This record gives sequence, structure tokens and C-alpha cells, in this order.
Amino acid sequence: MRRAMTVLLVDDEPDIVDAEVLLVRNALPGVSVDLETAASGDEALDVLARRRVDVIIADYRMPGMDGIQLLRRAAQVAPHATRVLVSAYPAGSEPLAESGGVTDFVLSKPFSAARFREVLQAAVTARGKPA
Repeated sequence: MRRAMTVLLVDDEPDIVDAEVLLVRNALPGVSVDLETAASGDEALDVLARRRVDVIIADYRMPGMDGIQLLRRAAQVAPHATRVLVSAYPAGSEPLAESGGVTDFVLSKPFSAARFREVLQAAVTARGKPA
């Protein structure tokens, strides 16, 4: 039996996390998804230390460790996970260019439910899990 896919959502704004939970649930019909959430980079690293995560979706702007710093560390502890950075900066902008290849996908704010679904499905497919 195939195990469920685990998606980790990281954002310091609870309303954003709640919205993303709904988006994930609707974006992958027919796929069993376990959701983990974290309000900070440190909390996310704790999740990664205790369980395997397939997709990490992290906000760029968070207090303390930002999304790029988190995804850089996640690439070391969970190299198998697809990493998605959510940012108000457009792809190719200076802050995102500094990511040094630690992101697989960038989801620019504001985004629609359709765009979120498209990026999530691409992230799932990137790791060989049909969406």
C-alpha cells in the first residue's frame, strides 16, 4: 500500500496557513495527503527531524529564519523533499536569486487557487508522485 504524501506548510500567519490547508486538500484529488504545519523555520526543522516530508511550502518573510534560510537547511536534512518558496517578490528578483538553488519552485503572491494547484501538482510530479 502506498503511503500518504506529506506536505509541510510553513508560515507565521495562521490565516495564510488555514487557507493553504484548504488549497492543498483541494489541489490533489485522489491523493492521500498528510498535512503538517509550522509557524516558524525552527518549528519546521523540528517536523523534518521527526518525519519524512515530500513537499515543503514555506513563506519567504518570517521572523527569525526566513524561507530561503529554512529551505537551505531543509535541503540538507530532507534532500528528497520538493521545496516551494512563497514570496511577494517576483521570481528572478534579488532576494530569490540569493536562494542558491535551494528552491524547486517559487509561488509569487498574490496567487490564485488555480496557480497554487498548478505549482503543488508540479512539486508532487517533480518527485515522481503522480498528481
